[in-house]
Amino acid sequence: MAGRLHLLLDFLEPRPGLGWLMWAGLAAFAAVLVFCAVHDWRTRTVPNAVTVPAIVISAAWSAAAFGHWQAHLAAGAAMGILFGAMAMVRIRGSYGFGMGDAKLLAVCGFCLAQGSALMCMAAALLGLAAGAAGLTGATPGRGVPFAPWIAAGSLLVLAAAAAAG
Repeated sequence: MAGRLHLLLDFLEPRPGLGWLMWAGLAAFAAVLVFCAVHDWRTRTVPNAVTVPAIVISAAWSAAAFGHWQAHLAAGAAMGILFGAMAMVRIRGSYGFGMGDAKLLAVCGFCLAQGSALMCMAAALLGLAAGAAGLTGATPGRGVPFAPWIAAGSLLVLAAAAAAG
């Protein structure tokens, strides 16, 4: 089991000499996560002005910084397509998972590669725990912000990957 978990966390492997680029990109990724989480908590929207450029930049960054960049690009595309489809099939007029969340998850896929599967599980568990404790930020007619749980799950996976070494 530990070996399988290590494989999921083994996405922080920069190309030789590009460790600085990896850490700079991860710092920018963390800033995007925090901004989107706070903005979503306050307004129930994840701004396109942040997520659209972040998708382009994170795709280019993952291709430049990582030796196994194909995994990063595939994960980003898969996350965006999967969650974009989920957002599009939601019931019209309902509040919930939206396209901003889907775009943020595409950024997570580009940055976390195979770790994005763990991020989804961590985000879901954190959101469920917060919901059980009544801390989701849900308000009548406005829904639940998802970006804070996406950000928390992503930051937990990054911390675990950095600790795993």
